[in-house]
Amino acid sequence: MSDTRLTLVYAPNENARQFLRLLMSKGIPVAAVVNSGRQKRVLEGFGINSFVRLDTKSADCPLKKGYIEDVYLFDDSTPLTCRYLRLFRPLVTGRIIVVMQDGGIPALYRYLGADRLFHTTAHPAELVVAEEEMMKEEAGC
Repeated sequence: MSDTRLTLVYAPNENARQFLRLLMSKGIPVAAVVNSGRQKRVLEGFGINSFVRLDTKSADCPLKKGYIEDVYLFDDSTPLTCRYLRLFRPLVTGRIIVVMQDGGIPALYRYLGADRLFHTTAHPAELVVAEEEMMKEEAGC
């Protein structure tokens, strides 16, 4: 793996895939998180070519600490989101953002290490704008 720190995106739905493409268009080094060959093939069809494949039944993660900058998890399964939070929290130097459309358990996600939670049906661009505004507020701009 290269020295470039990546932003990871778990993209199980169309909004997430649009968000992933938007990050790519901004020149942000990204990789899609997949746990099956089918997910990978779907994302390849959208022009995504950088992947991190995880076996969610294994306790091991192929990534090393410091390699991942930020993680965006688009929640489509509470157990899977919890599994990803447990895998990524020790490795991520930046933020873990969980994007929920319906359901999800915010308190559990926070307990497992989510830095931000978004309840949204918004378009991906709106999520990016909201994130950038929050980062500016934190920096005092």
